[in-house]
Amino acid sequence: MPPGMAYYTVVMLERANPAPGDAAAPHRSGEDRRAVMQAHLAYMNVLHERGWLVGAGPIADQGSLRGLWILRGVSPDDTRRLAAADPTVKAGLIEPRVLGWWGPAGIGDAYAAWRRANPDAPDRMLTMPFGVLVKGPTPLPSSAPGSERLQAAHLDHIFSLIAQGAVVAAGPFDDGGDYRGVLVFAPDTLEGARVLGEADPLVKAGHLALRLWPWMVAEGVLPAAAKADGPK
Repeated sequence: MPPGMAYYTVVMLERANPAPGDAAAPHRSGEDRRAVMQAHLAYMNVLHERGWLVGAGPIADQGSLRGLWILRGVSPDDTRRLAAADPTVKAGLIEPRVLGWWGPAGIGDAYAAWRRANPDAPDRMLTMPFGVLVKGPTPLPSSAPGSERLQAAHLDHIFSLIAQGAVVAAGPFDDGGDYRGVLVFAPDTLEGARVLGEADPLVKAGHLALRLWPWMVAEGVLPAAAKADGPK
């Protein structure tokens, strides 16, 4: 395990494309859809109480990505089984994408402690740009001349953003596919986060590309985003 890092699974909850002829599906009813969403929230509470779900929240736009989960202590395969049991997935509303991820240790710990001490307090939500680095239009082979130099510059850029407090969580995915890593920015506009993220040497060279979403997450889930009077 890298120093200061822990292994998580990230679940990207993506809007499902309805199959042809699916107009009669139960979730088409507004009342049934609300019931499914209530069951979804109850299911998330169960996952949190079991210590698996350490961070979760909706995406604050109308795109295809509807929410994000971060789980700890379960493998990607077990996470897929947990995600498949979610009521929104069973109802055909959501398709989950599960990725193993190395991120900073302690995600969710401060929030969980605060919640135990304040069981009736409402969550205080922050909107944080959640960035995913994906394979770019011109992927960089590891054997290419200068690849080690560019990779070092890429890491230096990320460490610089962390040192500035502009990035509160970062780390690589472990599947070696098109999805390469995560950058969670401190609360800011997507435009501000995009300027910082696209200054990455690998992004500027087209070897990686940055995707950004406005993620709503409870204050304290990511320790660097906590305030003095709230979860630390």
